[in-house]
Amino acid sequence: MTARQGDYQSMANASGEEKVVLGRKFFPIVAGKTNGAHQKLINDLRSLDQVEVYSAADADYLMIFCPIASRVETDISQALSDVPANKDIILVAMHHIFNPDHVIPESKKHVHNPNVILAVDCLFHDGKLLLARRNDNSWYDITKVLGMPHSQISWFKKFLGRKFFVFVAGNPNGAHQEIIDHLHHLGQVEVDSISVSDYLVVLCPIASRVETDINVALSSIPVGKPIILVVMHHTYDPHRNIADSWRYVQNPNVILTVDYLFHDGKLLHCDRNQTSLCEIRTTLGVSSPESLGSCTEYVKKKWWIVVIAVLVLIAVVIIASVSTHFSKR
Repeated sequence: MTARQGDYQSMANASGEEKVVLGRKFFPIVAGKTNGAHQKLINDLRSLDQVEVYSAADADYLMIFCPIASRVETDISQALSDVPANKDIILVAMHHIFNPDHVIPESKKHVHNPNVILAVDCLFHDGKLLLARRNDNSWYDITKVLGMPHSQISWFKKFLGRKFFVFVAGNPNGAHQEIIDHLHHLGQVEVDSISVSDYLVVLCPIASRVETDINVALSSIPVGKPIILVVMHHTYDPHRNIADSWRYVQNPNVILTVDYLFHDGKLLHCDRNQTSLCEIRTTLGVSSPESLGSCTEYVKKKWWIVVIAVLVLIAVVIIASVSTHFSKR
């Protein structure tokens, strides 16, 4: 049968062989407990004009979410054992872990079902996908196998447009203005009306308990608009260790939660703030050389700091060992 142009999506299976399937309707199968983390992937597929159906018979392909509870191979085999035959499958192996930099072997080597055209791995914790390189790569692979244009495959770019409206839920003493200036520098446009905005930037200075202040800040926000939530902690210590505030966010419209440290009306010069800025850039899909360059340089800087620290530690150990050796003699 000859494929009509525009009706087919180019796909590739785990072995790299090209394959085409008809249509864009998918049926999700959740083979375990994800605490709702898989829902983000489903929403993202919808944003790419994929259509969720409620019957495997009506689907063009299946999305199987397989949270790993015991052994990877065992859980994958069980997840695929009751799947309808003759349906193309995208398998998402989900690993519950709190460390976004955790290295896991690729699960596709445990897949033997010929209907699986793609197997990817995702990291999640507390019912949310982690902001992790592994997840970004997996989303890239999914969109690639669905034949999406390169411009559409940013994992974190969840809204169209550049117009944002600012909510300030407290008193940051003007420190938030630097964040707004950063957004302007990234080509984003501040507007004076919620109705014409593409997304909302909610600035939440912490005055009491983090969870309480976040809930209050989000309680009066209009529904239906994507939200970037900026949680601002007043402290003079740039090295203060604070817990990530995203764990307290229940509002499904919040697509990103970041933490900033500030004092006397100014943002502190610290790793936490630089990391938050990089996350905002990633979420906005910023691709200008200048924007990506500064984040890259920041990562390189941190890498060199770690290398130098390790070398200093090794030198201290060697000196201590030599001193101990000579003192014994």
